[in-house]
This record gives sequence, structure tokens and C-alpha cells, in this order.
Amino acid sequence: MSRETLKKSMPSENMIVSFCDSPSKATIRDFERDQFVLLSTRKGSVGTFLLEVAEDILSKVHKLQNAHIKLRGIWFDNLHGDITSYIELLHDYSKDDLDLTKELILKTFENGWYDGQHASAEVTLTPVSITSEHFFPLNDEFYGKFKEYLFW
Repeated sequence: MSRETLKKSMPSENMIVSFCDSPSKATIRDFERDQFVLLSTRKGSVGTFLLEVAEDILSKVHKLQNAHIKLRGIWFDNLHGDITSYIELLHDYSKDDLDLTKELILKTFENGWYDGQHASAEVTLTPVSITSEHFFPLNDEFYGKFKEYLFW
């Protein structure tokens, strides 16, 4: 698949797809929605289908209207036909009440299907100091635990 074909498959001009040293891995940087997403497939390579799925999932995450909900990765097990999204909600550890719950996030992604492929979501709630001057929601420290699930 040519770079031009992949570029045409991504509807947003604010997204950059970067491929890694393995055809089964890629990243998406979505500047409009402030997201950085790791993509990984079990067999084959990251292609148009997974990029379209990623765009749809990013749209759903964005509709939840919380600046600190991040799509960290998408695992496409194309051997078994499963797509798993790894979503993280960063919340201030000093607040007890969350405006967005794990249950609401899971409900947004329940029973998803993409062209016959079952889609599910794993949601992690992570307490952080959002008001800290060192807080950056796309910091490498937040991706470490997800790399294991994505065979990164």
C-alpha cells in the first residue's frame, strides 16, 4: 500500500501516521484531538482498515468531551478477528468525584463491530497531578503498561 493511499484513508488532515521498523506497528498523532496512539497487528501489517477503525474510535473518544481521556493503543488480532482499544482516563488524584466513569466509557465502546471484526475496550483510570507543571498527558510514562498488551 502506498503512502498516498494511506494518506487518503485518513480523513483528518491533522493526523500523521508513522510506521515503525516492523510492518505490524504504526503510530497515529492526532493534533486536533491531542492524541498519540500505538497501533499493532498480530499478523500482517497496519493498513487502511485499521486506520479507519482508529479514526472511528478516536471520534468516539473525542465525543466523550474530556481532555484527559486518551486512546493509548489499538490491538488488531486479525488471526481471531478481534480489535481491542486501550483507553486511559487521567484524573486528578485530589478529586473524589469523576465527571466520567469507567462504566460510561465502556458503554460507549460496548458491542462494537467493524466489518465483521469484534471490537472491545479496556479502560484504565489513572490518578495523576493534573495541575502539576510537569504533567503532560502524552508523556512516555503513560504508554509503558500498554506496550505489553500491544506486543510493542
